[in-house]
Amino acid sequence: MSATSERIGPVAAALMTGERRAIPKDTLADMRDSGLAHLLAISGLHIGLVAGLLFFAVLLGFALVEPVALRYPIKKYAAGMAFAGAFAYLLISGATIPTQRAFLMVAIVMFAVMINRTAISMRLVAISAMVVLLLAP
Repeated sequence: MSATSERIGPVAAALMTGERRAIPKDTLADMRDSGLAHLLAISGLHIGLVAGLLFFAVLLGFALVEPVALRYPIKKYAAGMAFAGAFAYLLISGATIPTQRAFLMVAIVMFAVMINRTAISMRLVAISAMVVLLLAP
């Protein structure tokens, strides 16, 4: 195993799970010095990317099958799959407070898509913050 692969593996794992203990100290210091250490934290961006990619990939997959696209509410199915994927990612990442808040926002958006309501609003932020404060004040 080369020195490069010994450094890449733990960084890749940290990007997916937020677990930084396996990253060598010199690599972590290099990331801090370059201003890239914040990328290792699981945040709303990660949850949003996972949910968004899943939503559009599933929607595209269903849309490519004409009989399915014409007969079923594929947007709602895609939202359900994106919700499930975001929940799985929440569990994998350790469910920190910022990740929980981001998941709640994604869940509200996907639920709004499933019931044909406006998905993005300031009410979404307020509801997510209220739930997080109730669960972990």
